[in-house]
Amino acid sequence: MANGGLIGKKAHIAKVASGGKVTSFTSSGTLTPDADTADILVVAGGGGGGNDIGGGGGAGGYRAISDHPITFNPSPITIGAGGSEGASGNNSVLGAATPITSSGGGGGGNYTSNAGLDGGSGGGGSGALIGTPTAGGSGNTPPTSPSQGNDGGTKGTFDSPATTGLCSGGGGGGAGGEGGAGTFTGSHHQSTGGSGTASSISGSSVTYAAGGKGSTDSFSPISAGSANTGDGGDGDGAGVQTNTGGSGIVIVKELEGLYASGIHTMQDVYVQVLADNWS
Repeated sequence: MANGGLIGKKAHIAKVASGGKVTSFTSSGTLTPDADTADILVVAGGGGGGNDIGGGGGAGGYRAISDHPITFNPSPITIGAGGSEGASGNNSVLGAATPITSSGGGGGGNYTSNAGLDGGSGGGGSGALIGTPTAGGSGNTPPTSPSQGNDGGTKGTFDSPATTGLCSGGGGGGAGGEGGAGTFTGSHHQSTGGSGTASSISGSSVTYAAGGKGSTDSFSPISAGSANTGDGGDGDGAGVQTNTGGSGIVIVKELEGLYASGIHTMQDVYVQVLADNWS
């Protein structure tokens, strides 16, 4: 062959110890990597907040894995959508044969009727108006190690005997902590959502998978979970506002082991061998 060329299906020609290309998936697609090792972040869709003194939605499951082996075969990526009002978010998944799955966040409980749902992080329990509030959902469901999330806020408690006032819904669990407990209050109170977790895998620090706040009434401002964060939606006081969970995200940062296919000249091989980069 001219110039002493070598043909290789996949030739290992460089090590990229400081990190190679970063690919972010905000919608479902296919990963075709150039490396055999990667840092991986998989965040599922957050749960929707409950309505009518509702609990906050639980954050989508958060899974960060370092130095994970990957194959050169194309791998499917599924990005979980956020849950609608009171509904759980959807799973995010990387790969098919041995998938890495983060579970959708649990939906927040609705007024006096529903507990927060289990999920990557659990949804907060519902509040009540002189009634019986309900419990928060369990996080890290199904279980992963390390944990992908935390429990939703526990049910609120009334003064004894309770005759007036509102008991706020519990906050949704987050990747960084449990949701806040609902409390008895006569004011426009919101319980706190569980904190998220910051990651710099994309090249800048971003906080993902925070739980939604629990609500008492229509005067409490609420927010939907932001797209591609896995945040839970806030609980709504009157069932008239948007409180869906945020969609998930998958980020792959390729590490050492950069490969190339095709024809490589003897000079290319020689340079890489001298640099101890050829295998």
